[in-house]
Amino acid sequence: MVGSFGNVIFEAAYDKTSTFKNLKLDEGARIQTHNLINVKPRIEFMANDLKKLSLSMKLKAELGINPTERLDILRTIKESGENEVLMIGSRNLGSYCIESLKVEEKRIDQQGIPWEIDVSVSLLEYSRETYIESSTVKNVTEVNTVKNIDYETGEAV
Repeated sequence: MVGSFGNVIFEAAYDKTSTFKNLKLDEGARIQTHNLINVKPRIEFMANDLKKLSLSMKLKAELGINPTERLDILRTIKESGENEVLMIGSRNLGSYCIESLKVEEKRIDQQGIPWEIDVSVSLLEYSRETYIESSTVKNVTEVNTVKNIDYETGEAV
């Protein structure tokens, strides 16, 4: 077995081949920009963003699978909104939900049954992290404004 995503098994055998290609991982961070007057903006790391993964599948009847059934499994996962674990070999890449499916029916027989379907799958990481209040955040409750300065003592008046 090459891997799996929930009920979708990726395998390469003599009688059945169902794999993927072009596995792409997009990892980002949430960065907040704070604009300041007369100086360059300051940036602050907020948190890691959700990972986005994409892959392409070629569902072909001559490779021993039913393209329509396999596509229905993917649609069921997407429409349920459930998250599934993505395994590639022995690597657990995490839990993801299907964000979108792009489907292209390449070959259809005379009864209208697809024999070859190309599917692009976009996955979005399912995070189980809970909100943790930062102990470094301080509330500013009072702002002092200096209106006049006594130039002899240097104190605010």
